[in-house]
Amino acid sequence: MAILLPSLPVIRRLKVPPTDGELYLCELLKEKLDDNCYVFFNPYLDGDRPDIVVLKKGCGAVIVEIKDWNLDRYAIDQENRWSVDVSIIKSPFLQVFKYKSNMFDLHLPTLGLRDALNKCFFGVIDCYVYFHLGTKEDIREKYNLALDKLQISINENHENFLNKNIVYEKYEKKRKYLQNKKRQLGRDERLSITKDNADHLLKKINQLQPNNLFTDDIYNEFLRRLNPPEQVYEQGVKLTYDKKQTHLIESVEEFKKIKGVAGCGKTTIIAKRAVNAFKRHSSTVLILTFNITLRHYIRDKVSDVRENIGFNSFEITNYHQFFNSQLNNSNIDTSEFRELNLKKNLSEKEVLDLIYKTDFFKGRKLKGRKAVKYQTILVDEIQDYEPEWVKIIRDNFLDSGGEMILFGDPSQNIYERDLNKRESVIVQGFGSWVKLTKSYRSNIASPLIKLFKEFQQVFLIKKYQDSEVFDSDPKQHELFDILKYQTYLAEDFEKLFMEIADYITANQFIPNDITILCSSIELLRNLESLFNVNEKTMVMFETLDELYKITGCDDKTPRDEKRLREASCKDDIKNIRQRKKNFFMQNSGLIKFSTTHSFKGLEASTVFCILLGNDSPEIIYTAMTRAKTNLFIFDVINSRYSSFFNKQLS
Repeated sequence: MAILLPSLPVIRRLKVPPTDGELYLCELLKEKLDDNCYVFFNPYLDGDRPDIVVLKKGCGAVIVEIKDWNLDRYAIDQENRWSVDVSIIKSPFLQVFKYKSNMFDLHLPTLGLRDALNKCFFGVIDCYVYFHLGTKEDIREKYNLALDKLQISINENHENFLNKNIVYEKYEKKRKYLQNKKRQLGRDERLSITKDNADHLLKKINQLQPNNLFTDDIYNEFLRRLNPPEQVYEQGVKLTYDKKQTHLIESVEEFKKIKGVAGCGKTTIIAKRAVNAFKRHSSTVLILTFNITLRHYIRDKVSDVRENIGFNSFEITNYHQFFNSQLNNSNIDTSEFRELNLKKNLSEKEVLDLIYKTDFFKGRKLKGRKAVKYQTILVDEIQDYEPEWVKIIRDNFLDSGGEMILFGDPSQNIYERDLNKRESVIVQGFGSWVKLTKSYRSNIASPLIKLFKEFQQVFLIKKYQDSEVFDSDPKQHELFDILKYQTYLAEDFEKLFMEIADYITANQFIPNDITILCSSIELLRNLESLFNVNEKTMVMFETLDELYKITGCDDKTPRDEKRLREASCKDDIKNIRQRKKNFFMQNSGLIKFSTTHSFKGLEASTVFCILLGNDSPEIIYTAMTRAKTNLFIFDVINSRYSSFFNKQLS
């Protein structure tokens, strides 16, 4: 019996359910293949999503594309082109062959480099297409019809040459083309699998012979890339809430503020409370964040619990975008205000900050403008909000008798807001803080939780005396979490890259589960450029290539000149960063590179934190607490945190 990943129960509860053909073939391959086979369903491969990939250690790999097509609607012509209802479509064989070529060109660097030197490596991967609703005879008839038409063209070409209607060169060129099409048609028919000849596929895989080209390092590289990311296993799992969370997800007309440690379930509470709010009053729920990259993450959380409520019932954005949208909806022009304050010798940033703190909506009647009042407003990352923002939202956009709930974690105050000033304004009317101290991001007995708690107590608790401290369990931890600390030399990007890459390879970490964090975009850019040679990545800033394209620089441009050009192109750079944050997807299947600021509120199974000498405790705490299972900390030599980490992790 083969090992199927993910398992059948997980496959059945995926957000996009498997087709009948996919489910049938998964069950068949699991039951009938040898026990030295892995069967991966719909794996994430840097954007590619083949239906099934089978691995047989020491022998090779097989890619299977599955089509639940009613073949009566499909046709194949003599050019080996597929059509449905007369419309040309991409051949399913071209699709599966593209998956194969991308294995060599994009996804598996070890395999790709060896294939470049020895073309025999291309044969370690086989391809098939499974037609669940067709029969072997259906396939044979379609290909015979195409071959018959092709033979007519072959004969016509030959007769034209014999009758001297065409010259030899033209005849020979067409002859080779038609013969190639004939080989393609024959090949594709042989690679077609149907339900009544599925035994042929099983036999082909089970009889794969040992191949000395399919070495262990290639096999392990396959495993790392094909293993399902953590989010696959989380799909469709019914959420449970502890006693305190169960109370907080209820939607009632109230003002409340909730704070808790990283991973305590704030986003989970927001999502379920938003759904319950819509069910209560059947009107749009507004969810505001500070970090725009949280938008898709919160939307995913809402999707898990929304109970068939349409997505247009929830507006999810950050404060700045919401503010700008409402200015536009209300036809409010701030240019005069802007010019007036620029004349006061304020910087562009100072003027912008002032604009977002100014209540342009006060005293304006709702009638005649597009801005609406919401019966429910949920605000995340409240520790990053200015007091004026909260007042603007509450006074202008909350309906009379509505509910407004604030969520935050003072220890993640990475923008170093004045919390004393904030408390004096935000606290008004919202009651006492509801405190959440139990983290569900990691096991309570995890060494991660112990590290986070100790870091809070050493570096943060004196500064934020009312912040929540992690609950932890002193008993011995038995899970397989990895926690590492080591130093690195500044600007030695290649060594840093090799260290991280070695950890990823040695532990077979899955790309989608990996995030690399640092407070320096420049360091991340250089590091990402090394990763991107062999691995696609997702970044929330401009890559090195994109920066060079924007600024006209290259590797030989002096550093000072690079900085000047970057400064002159700051608007273009800001634009690309903003768009990447807006389009950021947590589960892209790729390794993610992000600043700590941009990744705040998100999480990853494996996190590599690269610390800088001037990082504040809030930044380090925020970066570390993004990790759910594995945490690797790279610190500068002789940093002010080194004694703490050496003591905790020795």
